Amino acid sequence: MADALARRDALVAVLLADLRGQFPTLELVFDNQPFDWNNPPESFLHLEVEDGEDTQASLALVNPRTRVHGAVHATFYCREGLGTRSCLATLGWLADHFRYRFLAGTQFQNTRLAPSGPPVEGWYRRDLTLSYYADT
Repeated sequence: MADALARRDALVAVLLADLRGQFPTLELVFDNQPFDWNNPPESFLHLEVEDGEDTQASLALVNPRTRVHGAVHATFYCREGLGTRSCLATLGWLADHFRYRFLAGTQFQNTRLAPSGPPVEGWYRRDLTLSYYADT
């Protein structure tokens, strides 16, 4: 469990540093950090790190390994009527920047951009999934 927390903290640190460097004015929200959901900014990016299942990587080694699969879920919100250009630019940069990179002991894989839907309650929303695995 300590490995999972250390990996998550390292991923969050890299994501924050890279996103703040590229988009300094964009509001970033991670998991359950304090955020006023009743009074959100005009646009913001919500990120959630999810560790999935563990699978056996090798029993033949002296020290057997476990492979942990997971994903970073990025959801961009912007108010209806502002246009989606900033949303697509942010998610496109995020996908290109992290696709197939090895960071903090984590190997990112391909990215998946979910199809867009109609605005909900005045908000346009677009989801991106950054899949990864890590060997422990």
